[in-house]
Amino acid sequence: MIFYFDYIFIIDKIYVNVEFNTTELNVSNNVINSSSTLHREILFVAHHSIHHLAMIKLILTHMNYDQNIINNLGLAPSTMLYKKQLK
Repeated sequence: MIFYFDYIFIIDKIYVNVEFNTTELNVSNNVINSSSTLHREILFVAHHSIHHLAMIKLILTHMNYDQNIINNLGLAPSTMLYKKQLK
């Protein structure tokens, strides 16, 4: 099973620095242009998925399907490092 750190390692190895523009429309109908890179967007999605995994873990625990769940599922990398330092 691949975990968050593995994804980050893989993403960093295939570093894609393709810059592109995104356009967003704010509430006042003012157009705001911003730029990003594919690398940054992929990292954001990988990091953003952590809270989705946490919610899945919560639901599975509530339904008593938590016997095979990995303890670190849904924890941010910084939380995992902090817990490791406490040991």
